[in-house]
Amino acid sequence: MNVLVYPSTHAFAPSLVQTLTSTLTPHYLPQSLAPSLLSVQEYPWHTSCALLILLAQPTDHEAVRKYLEFGGKILALGVGVRKGGLFGLHTSSHDLGSLFTGLGSDMVKDTSILRIPDGTASLYISFSTVAGTNADVLIDSTTVSVPRLPSSSLDLDASDEHVLGRYVEGNAPAGVLSQSGLVAMWNCALPLPDILLSRALSALGLRFSVQKADPGPQLCILPQFLLARPDSWHVQHRVVQALLSYLRPGSAIHVDGDLHNESQHNREPFVFEDANDIFHFLFPSFPSAEKITDLSSHPILELTPRHPPEFENEKVKHVLVMPKPLASEDENIYTPKFSPSAFFRAIHEFRAGAESTSQGASQDSWRIGDAIMYGEVVSSTQSMFDKCVSSDQVR
Repeated sequence: MNVLVYPSTHAFAPSLVQTLTSTLTPHYLPQSLAPSLLSVQEYPWHTSCALLILLAQPTDHEAVRKYLEFGGKILALGVGVRKGGLFGLHTSSHDLGSLFTGLGSDMVKDTSILRIPDGTASLYISFSTVAGTNADVLIDSTTVSVPRLPSSSLDLDASDEHVLGRYVEGNAPAGVLSQSGLVAMWNCALPLPDILLSRALSALGLRFSVQKADPGPQLCILPQFLLARPDSWHVQHRVVQALLSYLRPGSAIHVDGDLHNESQHNREPFVFEDANDIFHFLFPSFPSAEKITDLSSHPILELTPRHPPEFENEKVKHVLVMPKPLASEDENIYTPKFSPSAFFRAIHEFRAGAESTSQGASQDSWRIGDAIMYGEVVSSTQSMFDKCVSSDQVR
């Protein structure tokens, strides 16, 4: 899931994305959101957004409200907030009448204030562009210096459990969580201290990394399998051959004979590096189930070297080139959330129906779905799109 910082044009957006990346990795992918993409139907950002962070007034208020309706969460920074009725800051019929008097049917909407429903009421959020004055915020027993917005306040009757922090002077709320628990707001000007940011992320229910005296085992991306259709296993060899031919010209890999013979895979590991990642290709053998000793970790780690130093490098991705297709018992152990055999079987059944009226492809051809790289977790679909070449680069 993504954590989006809006707008991307804000002066503090790049530094905030960088802070969020170090705080939220590997659970979320922080990115900036351009104003032009907020209401574009072809870019449904809300479908994969765990949190929308607003640094300025959004250009499309309805898009933000719809995001909340679908269970989205918002963190608004550098704001003043008032609470009112669903249709305005004045809830009585007399006040509503006086508010709309003279405006007629062509009443102009006030786009300088963002209205967000919160239960049976609404939050009216305004973003400030003025510089803050020095103030102290008390969080639990910690005092933090912040730039306080002088002309804005969080005018809410928030209970203590919804107050994220209070100003030392006057005991006024500096940060609050809405009654619905979906919106967090800080009255402080940017940049926001890390402790205040972490308090809001925690209140909104996000998972994030916390520095500890003993960090324990380092988180790492699980190795991926390079697999091919069982009846087209030579495709896996062709992938490896193409990579090795690029790295080591003249190092051909022969695929004649028994393609399921494990002896063909007794090769040395190699490294392939691109602009974003460093891929370590390994050629493991399956240990028997009784030889899997460390039950506290994922069984796939039994196929990799013990605690290699490259595991500490975030750019390193391990790829396991298996000697033969995964049997059902192998799938139960190493890919419990996905069945490669079922995937390839579905591909075969689809093609059988599609090719019944066509000539079909030759056995030497390589088609989409003949080979896959499978990993158990992908942080964000958008991260895969970001690493794809653009259409103008494809010839």
